[in-house]
Amino acid sequence: MKVRFSMSGKQTMTKEPIHIAMASNRRYLPGLRATTVSLIKAASEPARLRFHVFSDGLTKEDKEALVELAKKFGYCESIDFREPDMARIARSFKEYNGGYCEVA
Repeated sequence: MKVRFSMSGKQTMTKEPIHIAMASNRRYLPGLRATTVSLIKAASEPARLRFHVFSDGLTKEDKEALVELAKKFGYCESIDFREPDMARIARSFKEYNGGYCEVA
């Protein structure tokens, strides 16, 4: 929450959006749906929520269904979907003590 002063010198409180980043692919879509609905239902001010979903493999239909589900529970903001370059991310991890990084 930020405190601002109006032209008259009075304090006003402005509420910042709450950004929520989640990652999912089709395998974890049920969990993504459940988490989204749970956060909307639990929030005292759902309109402040801003969802950012990093996905690898969600279809257009999956994304539309998630947006519609969120709307059903009173969320009217958009959901920001991003598709990271998973091959590039995997290349950025170097072997460490015989370990490895696997991107499924």
